[in-house]
Amino acid sequence: MKKYQFVFLTRSGLFKENLAKIFGPLEKEIKNINGKVSKKEDFGKQELAYAIEGKESASFWIWYLEFDTGPDLTPFNTYLNREKKIIRYLLLESRR
Repeated sequence: MKKYQFVFLTRSGLFKENLAKIFGPLEKEIKNINGKVSKKEDFGKQELAYAIEGKESASFWIWYLEFDTGPDLTPFNTYLNREKKIIRYLLLESRR
């Protein structure tokens, strides 16, 4: 089983309805590449070291993803690059 840590930043101050509009399709994309979200953590609003798209702060999230086999992450990366509400992301393979 392959495990990944998916860290991403959203614009701070989004309401729950707006987060649902981000998280729902995001989870669907993960399922499309035969993955699942095993855990979600909200690190809250944090000040950024430098402005991104004119914003001085962002909401930080970390999701723990699991895949039965090594996934082809190309479609997922393409989706993330096109999603305007996710301002930065990092996907790391977990060794644990």
